[in-house]
Amino acid sequence: SLRSGRGGGRPCRRPRGRTRGPPRRGTNIRPLARPSGQSVWLRSAREDRAISAARPSGMRRIPKRRPRGRRRRWRWCGLGMPSELLHDRGVVVEERTAALKHKEQEVMDSIRYALRIQLSIIPTQQHVKTLLPKSMIYYRPKDIVSGDFYWATEHEDNFYIAVCDSTGHGVPGAIMSLLNITSLEKAIEHLTNPAEILNHTRKTIITRLKRDGSAEGGKDGMDCSLIVFDLKNQQLQIAAANNPVWVVRQKELIEIKPDKMPVGKHDRDQEMFTLHTIDIKEGDIVYTLTDGFPDQFGGEKGKKFMSKNLKELLVANSDLPMDEQKEVLAKAFTNWVGQLEQIDDVTLIGVKI
Repeated sequence: SLRSGRGGGRPCRRPRGRTRGPPRRGTNIRPLARPSGQSVWLRSAREDRAISAARPSGMRRIPKRRPRGRRRRWRWCGLGMPSELLHDRGVVVEERTAALKHKEQEVMDSIRYALRIQLSIIPTQQHVKTLLPKSMIYYRPKDIVSGDFYWATEHEDNFYIAVCDSTGHGVPGAIMSLLNITSLEKAIEHLTNPAEILNHTRKTIITRLKRDGSAEGGKDGMDCSLIVFDLKNQQLQIAAANNPVWVVRQKELIEIKPDKMPVGKHDRDQEMFTLHTIDIKEGDIVYTLTDGFPDQFGGEKGKKFMSKNLKELLVANSDLPMDEQKEVLAKAFTNWVGQLEQIDDVTLIGVKI
């Protein structure tokens, strides 16, 4: 800062504190020699002794130059570090790295075992093929285990297929999927209407998640589309919670819009799910899916794939056999993702009448 001198003299600049050079006379500061032969000035002999006692041998604590008025910051500078110390640190790093690898292996083994349990409950694609020969399943989990699942069974000469997206993905989603599957199976024991099945499944999920210890109970659940194929009467019965159902007929797409609420605790969980009944014809293809495919980011601009593009892709390839349609979907998804990360589990099922 500048100030005027007395008697109208010219302004003069205040002298700044000294940062280099020998100490002023009368101060209790002593130099500390560095290997280069230069000196670094510490605050006082007492502070120097305290700092030396606290740091490892062979280390020098050097003050960094700073603007005036700021607090002094210190950094460690290894000068003359003994080779024995470096060796000991290398051994410690190797031991910790080995321990981390062992822990990672244990976690991966547990996840793979969880995958075996999940796959034992989810029907195999061969089992679905026996029920509905002209069908395909594109199933691509984000992680080893998945929150998405599909479920199929035969009951009273009708075929039931459900495509569901549990809350979360990975291990939490997989655990939630087990609860959702058992709730579905419990409902179908005494119900045949898909809307009533989803209503009963929702009550079971809410009741079981109340035991989580929270005041409101768990708000988890699933998005689900449940389709009943009545091939004798050439009809479909559909109930859908957030998951769409599309029917492609002669290169035209018919959309059965879902109810905008999940199978679980929700503001609208007292409302009944809607039952849709439509007639089907030979050659129709019924698709149902989770949101993983249309919501995936990718392409040149890193945008979502979007439902519109997926509909066009399915309609354009609806003349192909179902297995070839699966290959087209897999190639399109892989090319779209590119170098980006898959953000969610992907499940899409197609059935040709």
